[in-house]
This record gives sequence, C-alpha cells and structure tokens, in this order.
Amino acid sequence: MRFFTKLAATTVGVLCTTASAYFFVDEKKRYGVVFAANIVQSSNDISDNLVKPDQQSLSCPIRSSERWNWNWDGRHCEMNKTRAIRHIYLIRHGQYQTRTKFEDEKQLTELGNEQADWAGRALAESGITFTRLVQSGLIRAIQTATIINKYLRFNKVEQDIDLNEGFPFLPEPAGRFIDDIAKGRLELETERMERVFHRYIHRPFPSQTEDSHELIVCHANVIRYFVCRALQIPADAWLRFNLFHCSITHLVCTSDGRVICYGIGDVGHIPQERRSNDFTNIHSSAEWNKLEEERKKISEQQAQMSNKHQQVIDEMRRIQQDIQIKQRELDHINNVQETRLAKLQHQNLDAWKAVKWLRQNKMLFQKTIYEPMILSLNVNDPNMMKYVEFIIPKRDLLAMFIFEDTDDMELFIKECHEKQKLVVHGSAIPSMSLEEFRRESMPIRDLKKYGMFQYVLDTIQGPDSILRYLCQTIKIHTLPIANEAAMVHIDDITKDGRIRRFFVKNFFYTLSISYYTNEPSTTNVHVQKEKYLTDSVSHDRKQKIEQEHAQMKGRYTELQKSQQTFEKDQTSLSRQLDDVKARKIAINDKRNMKAKLERKIEEKKHTLTMYQRKQIDIEKEEKLAHEKEMKIHEDKMHKLSVQVKELENFNQKCSTMLIDSGRVALARQQHLKADGKLETYNEELTQLKVCILLLFFNQMFVTLH
Repeated sequence: MRFFTKLAATTVGVLCTTASAYFFVDEKKRYGVVFAANIVQSSNDISDNLVKPDQQSLSCPIRSSERWNWNWDGRHCEMNKTRAIRHIYLIRHGQYQTRTKFEDEKQLTELGNEQADWAGRALAESGITFTRLVQSGLIRAIQTATIINKYLRFNKVEQDIDLNEGFPFLPEPAGRFIDDIAKGRLELETERMERVFHRYIHRPFPSQTEDSHELIVCHANVIRYFVCRALQIPADAWLRFNLFHCSITHLVCTSDGRVICYGIGDVGHIPQERRSNDFTNIHSSAEWNKLEEERKKISEQQAQMSNKHQQVIDEMRRIQQDIQIKQRELDHINNVQETRLAKLQHQNLDAWKAVKWLRQNKMLFQKTIYEPMILSLNVNDPNMMKYVEFIIPKRDLLAMFIFEDTDDMELFIKECHEKQKLVVHGSAIPSMSLEEFRRESMPIRDLKKYGMFQYVLDTIQGPDSILRYLCQTIKIHTLPIANEAAMVHIDDITKDGRIRRFFVKNFFYTLSISYYTNEPSTTNVHVQKEKYLTDSVSHDRKQKIEQEHAQMKGRYTELQKSQQTFEKDQTSLSRQLDDVKARKIAINDKRNMKAKLERKIEEKKHTLTMYQRKQIDIEKEEKLAHEKEMKIHEDKMHKLSVQVKELENFNQKCSTMLIDSGRVALARQQHLKADGKLETYNEELTQLKVCILLLFFNQMFVTLH
C-alpha cells in the first residue's frame, strides 16, 4: 500500500526519546489519571516510581530501558484467547480555517477538501475491507470523514466527542505552548484522553474471530498522544513530532499485548505541493489574543458553572424520584386508612358519621381526640392481629373515642348523642402512664420456660393514650402470647398460678380456681381470624416517611433556587461570550476588509505599472476621445429628431380625434332632441286614441237607447 510508507528520521528520533512522566492509577475506572504535579522528574525519581509489569495496573508510559508492560490495557488475562488482530488507522483532518477561534467556523479549506478526497481515494484503492469509521465531534473532522466515506460507503459513521482536540499532557519542553494551557483543565483533559485511549486502543476481544480494520478521523494532539501511550513512550514527548493534514498513522494490536506501529503521519497519498501542516498561515494580534484569553476565561467559567448546574439538576432529579417514592408510600398508608374507614362505615355507621363530623370540626376542641381503635391501632406482625382483635371488645374497637380533656368529651358526647342521635362511646385517658402499667407485669423472661415470648401490648403500635386505656380495661400488658411449646406446659402454667390468661396457637386459655374445691381449671376459646386490623401501618414509619418527605421537598426548593441562580449566571456569561464573539467577528471583518483593500491596492499598483510601461500619445487619445464624443452626439441628435417626428404625428392624431369627438357630441345632442319630440308625439297620439274610444262608446250608448 503506497500510503503506508514510513516517515523520515524525525519520527524515528521522536520514538527514541527518553523523557518520562508518572501516572497514578484508578483501578475502578480502569484507566490512568494523570497528576500534573508529577510531570517532570529526574531519572532517579522515575526509576523509583515506575510501575512494574507484574502489577495489575494501566500505568504507562515507561522508559525504553524498562521491560514491556504486557498489561498496558488491563486485559492481560485475555492473552492469546484469539488469533485476530486489530488494525487501527488514525487519520488527521484536512487543512481548515484558522482565522477564527470558534470551533463551528473552523471548516475545511478548499485544499483541506482535496486532501480528504485523496485520503478517501487511497483508502478505497488499498483493497482493505474496513470494519468501522469513527469521527470526532468537531466540524473539520466531520467534514473529512464525510468526504472519505464517499469512497468507503459506510451506512453509519460513529461520532465520539471524547476524540475532540485537546491538550493531553504537559509537554516537555513546554516552550511557548505552556501559555495555551487553561489552569485547572489539564487534569480533566488528560483524564478524557486517557479514557478515550483505552476505548479505542486495546488488544482484540476474545470474541473477535477475524482481523479488524478501524478508521478514526480525529486530531493531531489525540493521535500523537495515542502513539506515545500505545508504544509506551513518555507521554510528555507527544509535542516533539508534527503531523500533516490528512496523514495516516497505522497501529496494530495483537492478542498477546504487542503494539506495532506500521507508519506515523504517512502522507504518501497526497502530492508534495498539496501537503500542509499547522505552521502555515499563522496569524496573531494583540487585540485578538486578548479577546481569545477573555473568551477562554469565560468559557472556563461557563464550563465550571455548567458542571455545577448539571450536578444540581441531577440531584433535583434524584430527589424528585425519592419524593415520588415517599409519596407513593404515603398514598399507600392513606389508602389503608381509607380501607379501614370503609370497613367502619359498613360495621358501625354511627361511629363512621361521628368520625366524619370530628374531622370536620376539630377546631371546636381544645386537645386531641383519638378516633376508634380500628383507625388508630396497627399490628406489624400479621400473626398477632387475631389476638389483638379477639381481646379488644368490638364496642371499643369500632366505637370508642378516647379524650385527653373531659370538657371535650362532654361536648362530643352531647353533639353525638343528643343532636345527631348517634350511638358512640367515650372515655378519658387513665392517670397511670404506660411505663407504670408495664412495671405491673412480670418480666417476660420469667415466662419463656412456658413458651411465652411477648405480651399483647408489645404487638400493638398506636397512640400512647389508647394503649393506656387498653392496659386499664383489658390488661393487655399482663396478657402473654405463647408458642406451640406451651401446649405441653399447660399443667405447669396452671400450677404456677401467676398467669390467668394467655394465647397459644389459635386458642385463648383462661385459668380459674374453684370456689368450693379450690382446684384450678382451664377453659379455652377458639380465636377467629382477624378482619378489622388487616393491612396495618406503623405510625412511627408513617411519621418518619412524612418527615423525610418534608425534608426532601425543602431540599428540592433550595435546589430550585440554586438552579435559577445558575441559569441567571449562565445567561450573563453567555451574553459576555456573545459580546466577545461579536468583537472578534468585528476584528475578523476588519482583517478581511484590510486584506480586500490590500488586494485592490495591489491591483491598482499593477494597473498603474502597466500604464507606466506603455508610452501613451495624449493628442491621439484626445482625438479618439473627441471622435467618440462626436459620434455619441450625432447618435443622440438622430434619436432626438426621430422622437420629435413621432411627437408631431401623435399631436396630429390627437387633433383629428378631438374634431371627431365634437362631431359625435353634436350628433348626440340632435339625437336627444329628436327623442324628446318623439315622446311628445307619442303622448298626443295616446290622448287622441282615448278620445276616439270615448266617442265610440258614447255613440254606442246612444244607439242602444
């Protein structure tokens, strides 16, 4: 293939360079992250800090004196799992417009289009079946790939913005290019370059069965960095060699980890006189550079603010999702409450009406009023629900309201009993606290030998006031629940005598002492399945969810304010950037105008020189000019005489038409007079006919009589 010829000694000298840099490795991301602080080191420091080949890392480059790192792409474990080979062709874009700093204006020149055409033609004529075409996101690379694809005819051209031009690594020597580095962005740029390097430069996957030939249309800095990294040359040497426009760099990766460079910057397919590089048409000015620095600064601020803004948006999206989750949980809890309220309506309509009235008139009461237990209590363990429902009287479960204030209780009972005629019940809160009730019961550990593991009180979640009421009325704090093991200890429990009631399996046992014989006896009642306290909800969990929901909403509101602030700041920066761009466009327009005027001046100078070289005969030129003037004068006089004749003919025609018009008017007047006389004659004739008819009728009348 004629376009894969090797470069001259310049490239060879670059490949022999010994400068090095130190990479720090992030094994989670699987690519190297470069730290600018370790860029320039002495030879002793380098030898101490180099990563050895046996380490599982992606750290490169290493010195040429060091052994080859077979795990340079982190996939040494896949060594020799395929015989396929990856051929990677790195193509630089064609020559482009450099008199602007706006990336969307850096389009290919006419020469750049020709260079891309030559590259595409050479690739098509190579006889290779290419498997992939990738382009960067910049306009000059996109245009180059489009022209190349006219010959290769890929149905889809992949685009990767990580392949965009950038500053991959602090070069050594840096020289004047150190001023081009945006502070704080070097590390990000290096991270991006390292990421995209491992994306495209690696050994073939085990699943690859045939050789692949991949084309990547990108930029000089990217290609130079890829070459240094792939060949394990110090990364800071990337700026020591240059690449021509539309040059081709050919790398080969084998499954055992070898990397072979078949050619760097090959331009054998482009005629010598049509080759170009970055050192053609370089221009600069103090004002332009100042505006460019200002643009870079604003763009950097805009990028930082955009990153922060995106972080805020991401957090808002995450919080919004969490809010929706919490809202669904609250909706589920509320649905449970609605289900229980519907059960209450079906089982006790009076209590349901009382609850509805209470919820609408809470402002009439001084303290808290607790709704019936079907709406207030929850049992987390479904196996315990039947015991709770069994031991609580149905009246208390469905129609008992608990009051913290006796005045509130009187007002409520009066309203429900006297005014609305509702059958409901009320009770005040016991004076004893819940802890005092708990102290009355035996420690549950003393009863574990009988298979008893908790009291009914421990299974219920609900307001403290309701639990105190249940402790006072039905002693739930002294009513234990036992497992199946208690069935074999019934006699022991009876003899113990301390436990008079307990639950075991589906039965409620009661111990009684005979009044006459003083003998103990037990009775058991079957415990039916629960039907009221199903779908219980933890009040603590509900309160926690509500608190988290409120906190998330507050945080979301704060983020919304931050987002608005970011949007205002971004708008301000965009305006500043637009202003800078407008000023740069104005400068560019002035440059273009200057160049245009300079070209005109050169043309005038050339014309003047041509006139000066000729010997001009002034008299002859004056005579020729006079003859031309006379000829022009004669032509004008001839045209004028013709126009005068045409005007005379037109005037004559107008006079004739005026005379004819007068005649027509006179004839019309005579015609009108004749019409008037004719009308008069018609009237007289009509009158005469009437008179004749009258005479005729008169004569007929006389004859008849």
